Amino acid sequence: MSVNRTISKDSTITISPDSLPPKQGGVNGARRLIAWAAFVTIVPLLLVVGVIVYILIHYHVPRKADAKPTLRLPSDQDDPSVFLVDIDSARFVTISSVASTVVALLPGFIMILCSFRLAKKLSDTMQEDRIAQLPTPYQFGLLIEVMNSQLVSLWDLICYSRWKKIALSPVLRMAVGSLVVSLLLSYAIWVADTWLHIVTEATVISQVTPMDTPNHSLGFDFFSECAGVHDDTKQLPDICVRLIYAVVDRSAQPYLVVNNLSDTYQVRQEALNDKAFSYLAPASSPANIDYQAHTLAASSHCEPYTQQCNVHTLNETTSIFNCSDNFHGTMTEGDALKGTACSSEGCMKLFTDADLNHTANMNTATPFYAGVIGNFHPTQVTLDSTLTNDSQVIVNKNQWVFMLRCAVRVQDLTYSFVNGSMTAAELSPANDDVRAMSSRFPRLDTVLIELGNMLQVATAVSNTSQEIADYYSTSLEALTIASTANFFKPSRCLKEQLRETVLVTRVPKIPLFLLGSLCLLFVALSMALTGTVMLERPTRYRDIQARLSVFGLAASRFEAGAGRRVSDMEDLFGEKRVGSSRVGITMTPDGGWDYFSEV
Repeated sequence: MSVNRTISKDSTITISPDSLPPKQGGVNGARRLIAWAAFVTIVPLLLVVGVIVYILIHYHVPRKADAKPTLRLPSDQDDPSVFLVDIDSARFVTISSVASTVVALLPGFIMILCSFRLAKKLSDTMQEDRIAQLPTPYQFGLLIEVMNSQLVSLWDLICYSRWKKIALSPVLRMAVGSLVVSLLLSYAIWVADTWLHIVTEATVISQVTPMDTPNHSLGFDFFSECAGVHDDTKQLPDICVRLIYAVVDRSAQPYLVVNNLSDTYQVRQEALNDKAFSYLAPASSPANIDYQAHTLAASSHCEPYTQQCNVHTLNETTSIFNCSDNFHGTMTEGDALKGTACSSEGCMKLFTDADLNHTANMNTATPFYAGVIGNFHPTQVTLDSTLTNDSQVIVNKNQWVFMLRCAVRVQDLTYSFVNGSMTAAELSPANDDVRAMSSRFPRLDTVLIELGNMLQVATAVSNTSQEIADYYSTSLEALTIASTANFFKPSRCLKEQLRETVLVTRVPKIPLFLLGSLCLLFVALSMALTGTVMLERPTRYRDIQARLSVFGLAASRFEAGAGRRVSDMEDLFGEKRVGSSRVGITMTPDGGWDYFSEV
């Protein structure tokens, strides 16, 4: 059976289902075109994914070892959501950006592969005489636009859907679906690559190398030769006796330590887990060493105590006080208090109880208490106006007086020092020997000078009596540590590890996996499409596929013999042989416009 269908105004063609399409002859290069389109849509994306995988494997930065639990930072844990690679971050994102650059070109090559399927579908529709399923002229124009992978064709399709009277042909629907899928995938790859660009960054990580045997002595232990020093009845070794005399005999060590001028010690202040304290630390420590060590610590708390001691003026230069039966008397510029250490700025006396009533030659109480008298002449310090009105400060013409009560705790400290800061601290009561020696500090002349300076500075920088107490409290615990430091010698760290910093690129896994998955999905679809096209014997539909183009339409409209069999589409145009007509657009007699062609 043959079917006659009008192709143009002046010609008809007979369609034979048994003879279309021909098995041989016609436009050649079908397999070459398919191979080229498949290569472009598959190989570049596979190369990008392969290079990224190579980088992740070859330049991966593993953790050398787990940090010791007591010397571990949160950042020492491997983050399962990222890759760490030893490659410049700019270079990595440049490599990954090749995917989004290449994929912008791929929808056109996808449509080349699809064009063979469209040609087969169009041929099958013609052979099966399903003329109603062929595209209308306008739909055929949309089909040509879609075949050219023009994004504007989707807009034209939307506009067409508003006025169309006929349903879209299956061929056009297949073409639009193929273009939409390829565009969505390409834009998804672009979005994933942009996301990867934003979140990929260079960062510094720590590489930790644990040490089985600590090599540094960054802690401090009490001299074992002075064990039992708190017992007045015990005979001490000569080395301990010499040490005590060296400390008491106008030693400048407390001054050097409290001002961080010592070659061996320094006093650091720390606030950790709602605990504030001062501790004895090495004068210097290696910057790349994390360690756990044992040392001496002290904490104190002071409060205004003027009213509790019933302080009142005796005359313009003297005040009297009565804190307890064992701490009372007259304040003068000299030392008028038995058992009390005084300087020109004030006095201090240590007690074993909070009532400031009991003293001991070797004070082993924990905490021990200090009664503090601040006694200044107006020429020594200028009081803040709010401080002169404070009820805890007694102001005379020639004397300013206040009193404090301080509680001091001397403790053993086991701490972890990681990456330049303390990360963990365990405080426990110090033994009797340590407490006894730490309570001797008011007997040292250099300490008395520092105590006076502390009172004067605290008064000068404070606005209230409580601020004086807080400032003095911090200074008092530091001075307690400094005056006891000579009885401590450096000790080996309990634990130790080497910490090195490495600059790496941090690549989040989610956007990376998304980019790789989308690229592989694009490749898989391209391979599936290529395989399907090759199984459908594309050479039989090359003539139809080649004419699904603007050149095919132009040859059909303006060239004689456009329906003949040729090996190349260029052979349909006369200008390749002897010459060609010229094409224009001219006005028709009824005022319209039409194409014009003339040799």
